[in-house]
Amino acid sequence: MLSVDDEQLLTASDDEEVLSTEHTVNNFNELQSAITSSSDGDTIILNDGEYTFESGITLTKSLTFKGQTKTGVTITGDKTIFTVTSENVNLQIQNLNFKNISISGSGVVYANANGDLNIKDCTFENCKSGWGIIRIHTGFSGTATIDGVKFLNCEQIANQNGALALSFRGPGVYNISDVIIENSKYSLAGAKTYGVVCVAHASAKATIEKLTIKNSTGIKTAIVYSMGETNIKNSIIMDNTVDSTKIFHNAGTLTIEQTIIQGNIATGSSPNLIYNAGSSSTTATLNLNYNNIVENTVSNIYGMSNTAGKNFASADYNYWGTNYDDANTLKTATNIDQTTW
Repeated sequence: MLSVDDEQLLTASDDEEVLSTEHTVNNFNELQSAITSSSDGDTIILNDGEYTFESGITLTKSLTFKGQTKTGVTITGDKTIFTVTSENVNLQIQNLNFKNISISGSGVVYANANGDLNIKDCTFENCKSGWGIIRIHTGFSGTATIDGVKFLNCEQIANQNGALALSFRGPGVYNISDVIIENSKYSLAGAKTYGVVCVAHASAKATIEKLTIKNSTGIKTAIVYSMGETNIKNSIIMDNTVDSTKIFHNAGTLTIEQTIIQGNIATGSSPNLIYNAGSSSTTATLNLNYNNIVENTVSNIYGMSNTAGKNFASADYNYWGTNYDDANTLKTATNIDQTTW
């Protein structure tokens, strides 16, 4: 007979039946024991309560970690909580609330191998990291799905080549939906950071829908940094301050649709709202459609590198409202291929 704490679940596919086990834990020591005794594909249920991680978890098998309720499980500690560096290991976490975690090195969640990552209905609050709260590095070539996740009052505390909240540097597929990033902070003098969200690999493909980034301060490089194929839709980028020369940095193909871009300020020299960074080896293509772009403080709506034949931009059916530079001069995108405004 199966106990409540160790319940077997039968799942079927067209080819085979897989017997998985669900483990239930109440503290960190029980969690470690459950990981040790678990098999590939098992689920570990964390009962409501606070879990202080005395050490991080490095996965060598595919596991799901799920909080008993959406808001009842709090994770604290001073280590990277979940690390995946083994090939073909999948990690899924749900209903976990990470609070007051501070690490100068890697992210709170770190993946650097060929496998899938799924983070759903989690919160990262008052967390600090040197490389990004969720850090997916260059060895990642799987699919990452980030759904219903909040980043509240998080900070980047090291001058490293990563983004503050979502740092995607591997050639993977990234599906982002219903993500809220509020009150992010970057206070260091250096400028290596890739912003709040980055898709920093030429072969990466990111689909981003219903993303909200609000009230970020001190951010370097850009709010959104893209080198791959990035599609942003139905999102809000509002009231952020960038200590740099652009709000969006594009060195790949960036499409922004049905998005509110409002009240953002770039404080660098002759800043741009959107910058195309085409080079001798890279073509930058920008597509803006059906957006509401108003009340931003920049010198130019659109800027580009001086590499001939490597920057392309078009815009259809955007509402521009009023966008000003520091001299209170109204700015419009006069140097972009415009069909209908």
